[in-house]
Amino acid sequence: MRAMDSSLPFLAADPRVAVGVPYLVPRDDPQINPAPIARLFAEKGDAAAEHVIGSAMDRLTERLTRAEGLHRECRFGDLARLARSMVGVAEEIGFRGVALAAAQVCDCALSRDPTALAATMARLSRMTEQSLAAVWDLDPAGGPMP
Repeated sequence: MRAMDSSLPFLAADPRVAVGVPYLVPRDDPQINPAPIARLFAEKGDAAAEHVIGSAMDRLTERLTRAEGLHRECRFGDLARLARSMVGVAEEIGFRGVALAAAQVCDCALSRDPTALAATMARLSRMTEQSLAAVWDLDPAGGPMP
């Protein structure tokens, strides 16, 4: 068996998997735009900016939990509305990957495509988790921490 192509972002070798068995590991770039975060710090000061960002992150976490429940209950209209609301919250703090994934969840929920919806819900979950973790690595001035 030839080695997996590491240039493909969704393939990775995993030592826990038997030789010769492909193992897919989704890898998403959280796509955080630091400009909205930097703008919040410049306009509001450290304490207020941290409060706004923390509040937005809490709302995303809470809405993701609700979205997962709506998905399990097959409440697609409610899921689409909730996902649409996540887009605005994500854009407020520069979480482009979360905003895109939430918009795609909304589209899939409205089209009632269960396979695509399951895949985009999984992506929304990954993107939200990765973005929440990555935001702590940003410098308030708007770039990665040194």
